[in-house]
Amino acid sequence: MKILFVVNRFPNLSQTFVSKQIDGMISQGHEVSVLAGSSDGITGLSFIQKKIKEMIYYKNPKENILKITRFISLLPKCFLKRPITTLKALNVKKYGSLSFKLLFAIDALTKETGKYDILYAHFGPSGNFAAALKELGILDGKVATVFHGYDMSTYIDKAGQDIYQDLFAYGDLFLPISCYWKEKLVGMGCNENKIKVHYMGINVSDFQFNPIVPKGRIKLLSVARLTEKKGTIYAIKAVQRLIEKGYDIELNIIGDGPLKSQLEEIIGDEARIHLLGPKPNQEVKTYIEDCTIFLLPSVIACNGDMEGIPVALMEAMAIGKLVISTYHSGIPELIQDNENGWLVPERDSIALAEKIEEVLANKENWRTIQQNAREKIVTAHNLQPLNKQLENHFYSILEVN
Repeated sequence: MKILFVVNRFPNLSQTFVSKQIDGMISQGHEVSVLAGSSDGITGLSFIQKKIKEMIYYKNPKENILKITRFISLLPKCFLKRPITTLKALNVKKYGSLSFKLLFAIDALTKETGKYDILYAHFGPSGNFAAALKELGILDGKVATVFHGYDMSTYIDKAGQDIYQDLFAYGDLFLPISCYWKEKLVGMGCNENKIKVHYMGINVSDFQFNPIVPKGRIKLLSVARLTEKKGTIYAIKAVQRLIEKGYDIELNIIGDGPLKSQLEEIIGDEARIHLLGPKPNQEVKTYIEDCTIFLLPSVIACNGDMEGIPVALMEAMAIGKLVISTYHSGIPELIQDNENGWLVPERDSIALAEKIEEVLANKENWRTIQQNAREKIVTAHNLQPLNKQLENHFYSILEVN
């Protein structure tokens, strides 16, 4: 198959799942190209992807997408290449801000690069873009779109409930990363027969099962960007409560983000709660192996932003760590309470503290929980079988005339 990944940024160092799928499709013998708006730099490419870097087309320069001078300079070039298509792309009433991006795509792509079997978009807005490219005849191929999190929450709240209607009409396959998002797509009018839940995953072989619990002080870990939806504030307050009750416990938090200053104020002079900032992947793995409990108490943010199913939870479970999260979005599809981890209500630091106490008081259940956690990742979130499943999904829509 000839597959075009349509994404906003590539490489995007915070979206490694895209790179891993690209590696998987190439390893399975498919021809892969990428259409992206911008890049985090060529250093983010894997060894496999460096072989196809000349096939990565950037649809707009990072600094110029909204600059009218750049827009004007592109008009004559695009008219010369595809006059009728360019006129159609300028229909701002229909395409809105996509009109700018469509011109950049016309400029970046040639007719020789326009024919693909699959136009594979990550996130709903990129799906809209891929559908517009197909509708205008700039690209040809079946349109498949993955829905993750913000594109099913805050983006819809801002853009309106009908934002994906053209995508529903021109799209051939819709791949929400949870059953939770599948139900929302159906409620928005997407044809259920075109929907296949496709979970994100990890390379299980990269994470050795290590259920051994370190001795001494109880170490809790959270790996998350410091944003509201990650619920880090509730992890901090829960641990503060346990420290006040006399537990020999500490919390390490890996990640950075806009709430850093606010969280520092809440932590105050508590020496057993640490904001460690961002860490490289190998160091993160070491911290996971060295912790007793992994916390990620996700919440619906005030602006409506929500999680999908956090990969950080998958990594901790694959290693065999005790994980505690919340009844939020698709997380209950990953964690079944008291079977392979534990769940508490959102925004409830008291319930979270009590759950940590309960876990610590029932050590005889740990090994079963840890084994179940590993098994869940092996059976449902192992990247190699998931990439094969994705390939089969693509073949299924190619068989439909």
